[in-house]
Amino acid sequence: MMKKLLPVLLATACLASACATTTPAPNPAVAVQPQAPQAEAQTSESTDTEQPQMPPGLTFDDIQPFANRVEWPEMSADQTPVYQIQSGTDDGVWVEGKGYFKGSLDDVYADLTDVSIMGPNHLTEDIVRDAFVETPNQTTYVMHIKMKYVLSISFDLGATIDTLYEGQDRAGYLFHNEKIDGTSFIKMISTTIVVKELPDHMFSVEMLSINKATQDKEDECRRFIQNLFGYWAIKSQSR
Repeated sequence: MMKKLLPVLLATACLASACATTTPAPNPAVAVQPQAPQAEAQTSESTDTEQPQMPPGLTFDDIQPFANRVEWPEMSADQTPVYQIQSGTDDGVWVEGKGYFKGSLDDVYADLTDVSIMGPNHLTEDIVRDAFVETPNQTTYVMHIKMKYVLSISFDLGATIDTLYEGQDRAGYLFHNEKIDGTSFIKMISTTIVVKELPDHMFSVEMLSINKATQDKEDECRRFIQNLFGYWAIKSQSR
């Protein structure tokens, strides 16, 4: 179940199968490891037991690499935010970016669940978040989006955020959103982001967006990543 989003280039089809509904698939129940049985019966004075540990979710070993069409930028000695973006057309528009920014995983999680940051705000501000569900290892929500070109169009993006672990420690996030319903003018919107916590209050971001529409516009597809990376660069000054 945890690997169904990846590899990343195949994950673009995962949520597309859910186009008949605007609600993401229900989260699986989170299993809890039971307490190991004691070799000897305990007396009433020794009934305290350790709380069971929540099992980890995805690890970075579960994530296969992107197509690597953009190089990682070189991090500066003073940890100034830095990023690189490449884009092109190949059965639609693809945009890929990598960068380093200042902030904590809590900062990143707040950003990934904020539609004013993760929604296509370069195209419209009419975005409503719905169906928000949080569990210890996964968060899902839906963005309802309305846009006006010559005609008014609307579509839904389903988003999933999986916690990534190294050992038992939270070490990052895997974010994926996908068009799940709406206008036929947009055939696919698919964005995947891998965030990894780094030393010294830094995090790395690897991002891929694939878009297929009646009129593919590379500059519009690039603008979402440019806006997001620009936002993280600005926030790095205060985080």
